[in-house]
Amino acid sequence: MRRSGGSLTSAPIADQQANLTIDVVRNQLDDATAAELRSFWAQHAAMADDDAQRRLPEVVCVLRGAGGAIAGACSVFAGEVPLIDNRRFHILRTLLPGDASERFFDVLAAAWHALDAEYGGTAGEPVGVCALPGERERLARPQAEWQDPRTIYAGYLSDGRQVRLAYYSGAVSAGHRDWASERGFRIVPFAGQEDVTPDDVVALWTAEAGLSEAEARRRVDEVMLVAIDDEGRLAGVTTRYLRHNQQLRMDLWYQRAFTAHAHRKSAIGTALAVRGREHLEEAYVSGRDTRAAGLIYEVENEMLKQIFPNPVWKPADVLFIGATEQGAHVRVHYFAGAVAP
Repeated sequence: MRRSGGSLTSAPIADQQANLTIDVVRNQLDDATAAELRSFWAQHAAMADDDAQRRLPEVVCVLRGAGGAIAGACSVFAGEVPLIDNRRFHILRTLLPGDASERFFDVLAAAWHALDAEYGGTAGEPVGVCALPGERERLARPQAEWQDPRTIYAGYLSDGRQVRLAYYSGAVSAGHRDWASERGFRIVPFAGQEDVTPDDVVALWTAEAGLSEAEARRRVDEVMLVAIDDEGRLAGVTTRYLRHNQQLRMDLWYQRAFTAHAHRKSAIGTALAVRGREHLEEAYVSGRDTRAAGLIYEVENEMLKQIFPNPVWKPADVLFIGATEQGAHVRVHYFAGAVAP
């Protein structure tokens, strides 16, 4: 596909092996194609004509064979996904019989690009595509994260279907512009450094985070990185602990970051989040620690939830997958090479 004047055109995507092309027909379905679709659905899905007529406005793209006949189709409808805290998505439906079944990922990409071009970020608008791949697609791409478009594993529905989310490009937060400079502080692994002691960490948590001394000392073993300001004082801490996530059916690192009150207006919080993710991912990719295939953030702070409402947080690169019973926003990042269960 290609863009022309900022909008998506319906240039066909050719596949010499299957000899099929994908035409984007979103909002430009002509009478002849509509008639072909009704016949195609009746033949391959036993769809009643009334149901077919209602679905026509939802069609995004069609596949055509060498002779030009329709060989597959996909449509979307806007709906809330209970698993993802009732967030609104475009739910992808595909009918790809025979050779067309090989084109699922191309169809997903074509549909996402067409819908992404429409996304305006208004309240109540679907924030991405929700795909429910079958066993064939799950086995073909078992990775927890797919590319083009970026599509993440988000769990399973009660009926056993796997959920994949592809957020629109406009649903990504801008992030903190200045986090990477790390001026006025440095971030180092807690283990092996001598500037910050366990007592320093406990003192920060008890004085500013409201933790009891017993809980603070229990968490010291979870400390991963510390931020130290130019005067050698503890400015922030990031911790991690291993837990099984029921929704994702995976063991994941749960990461926390805490910044001292004196540094709340700095980029320390963002830098701790990013450096923590990088630290854990490097250990996973190198094979040093493969106990968890990704990390989870549970965001309880109401101000943070309001400041960063976007489904994708940059630069921490954590994606929204739902909420806890207590209302905390749950966000995930998968490490490179992670496989979905």
